[in-house]
Amino acid sequence: CRAGLTPMEGIVAATAGSAAACGLAAHVGSLARGMAADLVVVDGDPLADPEILLDERRIWLVVQSGRAVAGAALETELARLRPAEPREEPPDDPVPALAGRPLSPPR
Repeated sequence: CRAGLTPMEGIVAATAGSAAACGLAAHVGSLARGMAADLVVVDGDPLADPEILLDERRIWLVVQSGRAVAGAALETELARLRPAEPREEPPDDPVPALAGRPLSPPR
């Protein structure tokens, strides 16, 4: 890795490390039940070849707020599948801006 990190250290720094630095680690930054998560699915192993994360042609699917928004998968037969019905948002969403919703004024 160019910054002196292993590929895994770079991914952790970009996800969990960034969430912790922003004070949001209880809500984002890792994949776990109840956490807000966006996903990037790539064609390959970013631990073996981190450069695939920079290659738009290798991005298979991008999921934001539970919706597929980009990637080669949207140009395949997957695109014809009916999307899941939107789930009702919890009333006290701890990180609304990260889920594509505007921030509410403080209560």
